[in-house]
Amino acid sequence: AGFEVETGNTEEVELDVGYDVTRMFGAWELDNLAQLNFTEASEVRIQEEYRARLDARRTYGDRWSLENFIDAERDLFSGFDYRIAVGVGPGYRILRSDQLGWRVTLGPGVRFDKREDESTVDVNPVLSATSAFRWKPTSTLTFGNDIESTFGDGQVISVLSFGETNVFGRLKARLSYDVDINSD
Repeated sequence: AGFEVETGNTEEVELDVGYDVTRMFGAWELDNLAQLNFTEASEVRIQEEYRARLDARRTYGDRWSLENFIDAERDLFSGFDYRIAVGVGPGYRILRSDQLGWRVTLGPGVRFDKREDESTVDVNPVLSATSAFRWKPTSTLTFGNDIESTFGDGQVISVLSFGETNVFGRLKARLSYDVDINSD
């Protein structure tokens, strides 16, 4: 979570909240992500974004998995009322050790795009590709890079780079940089 207030010639207020939890159930792994981002400058809303993602992964052996995902996004300043992508595909662990981990997936899906000025929902087949890289140089420090992309009628790519450290118990502090690339 983050909160920022700036004053001067203009007043700006920003609120960023994120939730990212992974849970294992035997051969199943569930990744949950939720993000909220709001920014106001001189009492005018200039950013309002909501995003949620659920990945369900069933492992087969040490390296292979079958992965399903649903990703929902609403960005009031993107030109879309909402976007929802659903997909499935095989996953493969390229690296797996105590210090390094790298998993990639590739598979078909469908994306539902509702543009602001239209009453219909565009339904487009897509190819989904993801990459999740982790480097843990110490027991309390982790660096990572996640790439999520859908390619079809319009490409959507999200890149998240981060570093996190343990604060106490299961609580961690994270510094991250998130870039969203949208061809539309």
